Amino acid sequence: MAVTEMLSSWGCIADEAEDGAYAFTLLREAAKRGRPYRVAILESQLPVIDAEDLSKAIRKDPELAETRLMLLATVGRRGDAARAQELGFWRIW
Repeated sequence: MAVTEMLSSWGCIADEAEDGAYAFTLLREAAKRGRPYRVAILESQLPVIDAEDLSKAIRKDPELAETRLMLLATVGRRGDAARAQELGFWRIW
């Protein structure tokens, strides 16, 4: 919720999903309306569908191909950055 509030305060249109399955639904619905999300910020520890599986589903969907993925990880391990990049997350470091 803090990220959504921060983005909104910057003038961004931001939505929030309680789990990975609902996030995918929001992404697909927006794409079908012709207004796909430009960026999806995924928490690494999503319930139902985790960020890794969600990123794979997004990358397989041609309507979501232009959506940039960013991973929000509260705890990191050695090799996570390389793995995230392999999954299609946008590298900003």
